Parts: sequence; C-alpha cells; structure tokens
Amino acid sequence: MGSVALAERKSAQPGGVWMYVWEWGAPVDGGMLRAPHTMEIPFAFDNVDKGPMLLGTDPATFALGRQTSRVWTEFARIGDPNISGLPHWPKYDPATRATMMFNTQSRVENDPYAAMRQILATIPRRGPMG
Repeated sequence: MGSVALAERKSAQPGGVWMYVWEWGAPVDGGMLRAPHTMEIPFAFDNVDKGPMLLGTDPATFALGRQTSRVWTEFARIGDPNISGLPHWPKYDPATRATMMFNTQSRVENDPYAAMRQILATIPRRGPMG
C-alpha cells in the first residue's frame, strides 16, 4: 500500500511516475522464493549470469536481464522507461493504475491486485505513507 500511495502522490507532480511489479520468480527450490525483495537488481544491471544458483540459466532469464537493463538505462538517460520490444508503458495515474508486470513475457496491467488493494485500503494506517 505504501508503493500505491507514493505512486498516487507522485503521479500528480510534474514528470509523473511509472509503476512496476517484478513478477518473475526465482526458479530454485521449485519456485518457492517467488520474487523476493530486490530480485530485480541483477536484471537491472544485466548481471543475471553472476547468480545461476538463484536465477538459473534459462535463456529467457538472460533475455529479461538484457531487456530490464535497457529499461533502467533509458529511464536514467531520458526520464522515460519505454523501449522497443516492450509493450508501451504509460505513466501511472489513479484512474487506470497502469503497471508494468516484468516477466519473461512482460505486459502492462491496469490495477493489478485490485481486490487486495481495495481490502487493504480499508485498514487504518499510521506512518508517513498512510
């Protein structure tokens, strides 16, 4: 919910914001780890080959690493993460909640996990994001 609140606030500012979910999961242990926090870092730096014990050696995984690195580089270079070979990634806004779902077949979804977001929004929150 903190990420959603932050994206909503940033979407109202000049420049906007893009939201993503790292959906690709580690293949080790039958996929039990799924996509733990920071899993996208070796992909963002195209260092997938450095972690075969966690990331595996599937060619599609290496392709995702190259693609992700291009996205992060393009965003750093011009402030827009859209690259060829990836579906158009609109800026996040509270009406559509466009979110890039990074996986071996990345895609944009509007309001992924909507039911969970709506349930969590009913819980009183305390702190800087709530």
